[in-house]
Amino acid sequence: MSYVEKLKAIIKKRRLLVKIYLFVISCWKWSWGYFYAKQRQPIEHSNSNAHSIDLSCIDFIREKDLEYLSNANLIERDLLPLLGFNNEFLSLFPKELYPFCGKGLFIWQYPNQFAKYLVQLSKFKIDSYMEIGVRHGGTFVTVIEYLSRFNPIQNAVAVDINDCPSSNMQRLIQIQKYLLLRRIQNLLNLRIS
Repeated sequence: MSYVEKLKAIIKKRRLLVKIYLFVISCWKWSWGYFYAKQRQPIEHSNSNAHSIDLSCIDFIREKDLEYLSNANLIERDLLPLLGFNNEFLSLFPKELYPFCGKGLFIWQYPNQFAKYLVQLSKFKIDSYMEIGVRHGGTFVTVIEYLSRFNPIQNAVAVDINDCPSSNMQRLIQIQKYLLLRRIQNLLNLRIS
Protein backbone atom coordinates (compact mmCIF):
# COMPACT_ATOMS: atom_id res chain seq x y z
CA MET A 1 0.00 0.00 0.00
CA SER A 2 1.47 3.37 -1.01
CA TYR A 3 1.98 6.23 1.41
CA VAL A 4 -0.87 8.20 -0.20
CA GLU A 5 -3.23 5.24 0.16
CA LYS A 6 -2.25 4.85 3.82
CA LEU A 7 -2.87 8.55 4.37
CA LYS A 8 -6.28 8.32 2.69
CA ALA A 9 -7.17 5.33 4.86
CA ILE A 10 -6.20 7.23 8.00
CA ILE A 11 -8.27 10.23 6.98
CA LYS A 12 -11.22 8.03 6.03
CA LYS A 13 -11.15 6.36 9.44
CA ARG A 14 -11.02 9.67 11.22
CA ARG A 15 -14.31 11.41 10.44
CA LEU A 16 -13.52 13.47 13.52
CA LEU A 17 -10.90 15.30 11.48
CA VAL A 18 -13.72 16.93 9.49
CA LYS A 19 -15.03 18.60 12.65
CA ILE A 20 -11.53 19.69 13.60
CA TYR A 21 -10.94 20.95 10.07
CA LEU A 22 -14.07 23.12 10.25
CA PHE A 23 -12.97 24.48 13.62
CA VAL A 24 -9.49 25.29 12.25
CA ILE A 25 -10.93 26.90 9.11
CA SER A 26 -13.18 29.17 11.18
CA CYS A 27 -10.14 30.30 13.22
CA TRP A 28 -8.05 30.60 10.06
CA LYS A 29 -10.58 32.83 8.28
CA TRP A 30 -10.55 35.25 11.19
CA SER A 31 -6.75 35.21 11.41
CA TRP A 32 -6.29 35.56 7.65
CA GLY A 33 -8.68 38.52 7.55
CA TYR A 34 -6.69 40.12 10.33
CA PHE A 35 -3.40 39.35 8.55
CA TYR A 36 -4.71 40.74 5.27
CA ALA A 37 -5.82 43.96 6.95
CA LYS A 38 -2.46 44.30 8.70
CA GLN A 39 -0.60 43.52 5.48
CA ARG A 40 -1.59 46.92 4.14
CA GLN A 41 0.21 48.62 7.01
CA PRO A 42 3.99 48.73 7.39
CA ILE A 43 5.14 45.58 9.19
CA GLU A 44 8.58 45.04 10.59
CA HIS A 45 10.15 41.72 9.74
CA SER A 46 12.52 40.76 12.52
CA ASN A 47 13.96 37.62 11.02
CA SER A 48 17.54 38.74 10.61
CA ASN A 49 18.88 36.28 13.19
CA ALA A 50 16.87 33.15 12.39
CA HIS A 51 17.83 30.08 14.35
CA SER A 52 16.52 26.62 15.17
CA ILE A 53 13.55 26.01 17.40
CA ASP A 54 14.38 24.97 20.95
CA LEU A 55 12.91 21.50 21.48
CA SER A 56 13.80 21.56 25.17
CA CYS A 57 10.67 23.70 25.62
CA ILE A 58 8.49 20.62 25.26
CA ASP A 59 9.45 19.75 28.84
CA PHE A 60 7.03 22.50 29.91
CA ILE A 61 4.21 20.41 28.40
CA ARG A 62 5.50 17.14 29.84
CA GLU A 63 5.71 18.61 33.36
CA LYS A 64 2.03 19.66 33.50
CA ASP A 65 -0.73 17.37 34.71
CA LEU A 66 -3.82 16.64 32.60
CA GLU A 67 -6.03 18.92 34.68
CA TYR A 68 -3.73 21.85 33.92
CA LEU A 69 -3.53 20.90 30.23
CA SER A 70 -7.35 20.83 30.03
CA ASN A 71 -7.65 24.47 31.12
CA ALA A 72 -7.55 26.83 28.11
CA ASN A 73 -6.98 29.89 30.30
CA LEU A 74 -3.86 28.42 31.92
CA ILE A 75 -2.52 27.27 28.57
CA GLU A 76 -3.11 30.70 27.02
CA ARG A 77 -1.76 32.74 29.90
CA ASP A 78 1.08 30.57 31.23
CA LEU A 79 2.11 27.65 29.03
CA LEU A 80 2.14 29.07 25.50
CA PRO A 81 4.26 32.12 26.39
CA LEU A 82 6.82 29.76 27.95
CA LEU A 83 6.94 27.77 24.71
CA GLY A 84 7.76 30.91 22.69
CA PHE A 85 6.25 32.64 19.67
CA ASN A 86 7.44 33.50 16.18
CA ASN A 87 8.98 36.94 15.72
CA GLU A 88 8.26 37.34 12.02
CA PHE A 89 5.68 40.07 11.41
CA LEU A 90 5.94 40.95 15.07
CA SER A 91 3.25 43.62 14.89
CA LEU A 92 0.64 40.88 14.37
CA PHE A 93 1.11 39.84 18.01
CA PRO A 94 -0.13 41.87 20.99
CA LYS A 95 2.64 43.97 22.52
CA GLU A 96 2.42 42.11 25.84
CA LEU A 97 3.64 38.98 24.01
CA TYR A 98 6.73 40.63 22.48
CA PRO A 99 9.04 39.42 25.28
CA PHE A 100 8.10 35.82 24.36
CA CYS A 101 8.63 36.24 20.60
CA GLY A 102 11.75 35.07 18.78
CA LYS A 103 12.55 32.22 21.13
CA GLY A 104 11.51 28.71 22.05
CA LEU A 105 9.34 26.85 19.55
CA PHE A 106 8.45 29.87 17.35
CA ILE A 107 4.71 29.15 17.54
CA TRP A 108 2.86 31.27 15.01
CA GLN A 109 -0.63 31.11 16.48
CA TYR A 110 -2.55 33.52 18.67
CA PRO A 111 -2.54 32.06 22.18
CA ASN A 112 -6.23 32.87 22.78
CA GLN A 113 -7.18 30.74 19.74
CA PHE A 114 -4.48 28.10 19.98
CA ALA A 115 -5.22 27.25 23.64
CA LYS A 116 -8.90 26.63 22.87
CA TYR A 117 -7.94 24.57 19.82
CA LEU A 118 -5.63 22.36 21.90
CA VAL A 119 -8.21 21.82 24.64
CA GLN A 120 -10.87 20.96 22.05
CA LEU A 121 -8.55 18.43 20.39
CA SER A 122 -7.73 16.83 23.75
CA LYS A 123 -11.38 15.77 24.13
CA PHE A 124 -10.97 13.26 21.31
CA LYS A 125 -8.79 10.15 21.10
CA ILE A 126 -6.64 11.37 18.24
CA ASP A 127 -3.85 9.02 17.23
CA SER A 128 -2.81 10.64 13.94
CA TYR A 129 -2.18 14.26 13.06
CA MET A 130 -1.27 16.13 9.88
CA GLU A 131 -0.32 19.79 9.66
CA ILE A 132 -0.03 21.60 6.36
CA GLY A 133 2.03 24.77 6.44
CA VAL A 134 4.42 24.25 9.36
CA ARG A 135 6.90 27.14 8.91
CA HIS A 136 9.40 26.51 11.75
CA GLY A 137 7.68 23.35 13.01
CA GLY A 138 7.03 24.67 16.53
CA THR A 139 3.25 24.57 16.35
CA PHE A 140 3.45 21.04 14.95
CA VAL A 141 5.71 19.89 17.79
CA THR A 142 3.46 21.60 20.35
CA VAL A 143 0.31 19.88 19.06
CA ILE A 144 1.97 16.45 18.88
CA GLU A 145 3.47 16.72 22.35
CA TYR A 146 0.23 18.09 23.81
CA LEU A 147 -2.00 15.44 22.22
CA SER A 148 0.36 12.63 23.22
CA ARG A 149 -0.30 13.52 26.86
CA PHE A 150 -3.93 12.44 26.32
CA ASN A 151 -3.54 9.62 23.79
CA PRO A 152 -0.47 8.09 22.07
CA ILE A 153 0.14 9.56 18.61
CA GLN A 154 0.81 6.80 16.07
CA ASN A 155 1.31 8.90 12.92
CA ALA A 156 2.29 12.54 12.49
CA VAL A 157 2.97 14.34 9.22
CA ALA A 158 4.22 17.90 8.72
CA VAL A 159 4.22 19.47 5.24
CA ASP A 160 5.32 22.86 3.92
CA ILE A 161 6.22 23.98 0.41
CA ASN A 162 8.29 26.95 1.59
CA ASP A 163 11.78 26.87 3.00
CA CYS A 164 11.94 27.68 6.67
CA PRO A 165 14.11 30.71 7.43
CA SER A 166 15.74 28.76 10.24
CA SER A 167 16.14 25.61 8.20
CA ASN A 168 19.46 23.91 8.22
CA MET A 169 20.58 20.31 8.46
CA GLN A 170 20.90 20.55 12.24
CA ARG A 171 17.24 21.63 12.59
CA LEU A 172 16.08 18.89 10.24
CA ILE A 173 18.05 16.29 12.20
CA GLN A 174 16.65 17.72 15.44
CA ILE A 175 13.02 17.36 14.32
CA GLN A 176 13.63 13.90 12.83
CA LYS A 177 15.18 12.76 16.13
CA TYR A 178 12.19 14.17 17.99
CA LEU A 179 9.71 12.31 15.78
CA LEU A 180 11.72 9.10 16.04
CA LEU A 181 11.80 9.34 19.84
CA ARG A 182 8.03 9.95 19.92
CA ARG A 183 7.46 6.87 17.76
CA ILE A 184 9.70 4.72 20.00
CA GLN A 185 7.88 5.99 23.10
CA ASN A 186 4.52 5.16 21.52
CA LEU A 187 5.66 1.65 20.61
CA LEU A 188 6.90 1.07 24.14
CA ASN A 189 3.61 2.38 25.56
CA LEU A 190 1.61 0.03 23.33
CA ARG A 191 3.63 -3.01 24.41
CA ILE A 192 3.30 -2.13 28.09
CA SER A 193 -0.48 -1.66 27.88
